[in-house]
Amino acid sequence: MRTRVSSPGPKAHKLLPYLFFLSGAAGLVYEVIWREELALFFGRAWPATAMVVALFMGGLALGARLGGVFADRLKNPLLVYSLLETGLGLAALLVPTLLFSLFPLYKAAWKVLGPGPGLWMVQVGLAGAALLPPTILMGATLPVLARFAAGRAFGRELPLLYGANTIGAAAGALAGVFLLLPALGRTGSLLAAVALTLAVAFSAARLAGKATLPAPKAHPPQAKPHPPQETTSRLPALLAFFSGAFTLALEVFWTHSLALTLGSTVYAFGLMLGAFLLGLGLASYFCARWTGQERDPWTPVYLSFSGGGFLVLLLTPFLGWVPWASAFLVERFSSDFTLFAAGRFLVTSFAMGLPAFFLGLALPALLVAGSPAGREGRGTGIIYGANTLGAVLGPLAAGYLLLPGLGPRKGILLCGLGLLLLGAGAAAARKDKRAYLPAGASLGLGLLLALLQPAWNPLVTTSGFHLYALLNKKEGLGRSLARRKLLYLGEGAQGTVAVFDFDVDGETRRTYSMNGKFEGSTNPHDMFTQTRVTELPLALCPREPKDVYILGLGTGV
Repeated sequence: MRTRVSSPGPKAHKLLPYLFFLSGAAGLVYEVIWREELALFFGRAWPATAMVVALFMGGLALGARLGGVFADRLKNPLLVYSLLETGLGLAALLVPTLLFSLFPLYKAAWKVLGPGPGLWMVQVGLAGAALLPPTILMGATLPVLARFAAGRAFGRELPLLYGANTIGAAAGALAGVFLLLPALGRTGSLLAAVALTLAVAFSAARLAGKATLPAPKAHPPQAKPHPPQETTSRLPALLAFFSGAFTLALEVFWTHSLALTLGSTVYAFGLMLGAFLLGLGLASYFCARWTGQERDPWTPVYLSFSGGGFLVLLLTPFLGWVPWASAFLVERFSSDFTLFAAGRFLVTSFAMGLPAFFLGLALPALLVAGSPAGREGRGTGIIYGANTLGAVLGPLAAGYLLLPGLGPRKGILLCGLGLLLLGAGAAAARKDKRAYLPAGASLGLGLLLALLQPAWNPLVTTSGFHLYALLNKKEGLGRSLARRKLLYLGEGAQGTVAVFDFDVDGETRRTYSMNGKFEGSTNPHDMFTQTRVTELPLALCPREPKDVYILGLGTGV
């Protein structure tokens, strides 16, 4: 069994989850701000956003791996954690300045290379130079705190810390979008997040004091580790990698699907990200209660893969019905922003937060199962790093390959089946006979569910955030959909394009939408706008033009 060692005292163990909560909140504020800063350089298209997320998560993975190398040798891990937070705050403060100083280099590369793979590599290099230092420091904090958690009940302390950090990230996503950015702007929000990080660093240093931990002690040769604990982190690391890949790929598919109805605004993004992270964080608290009582940590792992995968498949049809839920919110609460946002948060919590709770059980349980006594920091670094690496590759594969090739619905079904296979594979690899029946039954039922469930109605899913049918409240959404005929539906990394024919009093009018928002049509009001936008370029033309082509807001009229 795991040997307990003396620690800086109960006060530090009691207060540290609150500090790590604040650290997670500041971390997500950084991500939101960095996304906005880099949008000024590279735009807001999905490839640019994916690059920012990949660099953010890649830095966390590298930091976790590096932190795990030295964490177990630390005598005062709280002091080292304080230094990491201090470096993180200072490095985050310098990101906008560094990006501004690199802009001439990017401008020169644009002139020489032009759009293409070469320029994309320059973008990755410049963004990486700015984002990797703070994210590496951020990723190293968990292995260092794992060493501190080894001083008491490791099975309870580490999931509790990870859960507090993740729930803090959810709070940071919501606060950054709804409070900080509107009130303070990017610069003010960055300064507030840096101040919070430095406050966490100062508090951790005060808790550390002069207290030290003794050198870690491995189990004596004659002693056997607790049965549920793995003596190697290889299998837990492999499962953590695929867990991260499937979970973050699902986030891409869910976000893409819900954005068709909820919109692609920063508020909608904050609601979806907050609901997703809240589900993951609450799962860690549940796991802490389970593993903290010396129960088998592999039970939450099986529940995460088999139960979570089945729930993903079960809730997939609901995503096709979200426009109807949104129609109800528009009719009842569109005049009250607070109630309207709360209603949309409930919708996203059911669609994303509930399955995220099950998916979030895996990582904290794997951290406990794959971190042998005396090597808690190393095991945490390997497993957390593997999970974060999967969280890099999963969204990239989803955005660039699966979404254009399969669409969001089939991509979600594929990930759900992958999780079920992961649960069955984990049971088989560990030769855990008690898990054979539930894992096999979940896989069989999940396969039937994936094959038999109906496809989404594209007329409904692309009906749009504002639900234009409700502009005429006498008609409603259902009758309006009956007057539509879908001519084209294209789904890709950049978004979803749909082209409709509308029957308006016996006259056919053609409309195209991008991500659920109607961009242009042959409606007389739209045609007036599309033709009048040509007046400005004509006024600026130095000579009288002989030919004019009206693109018409992308409609090609």
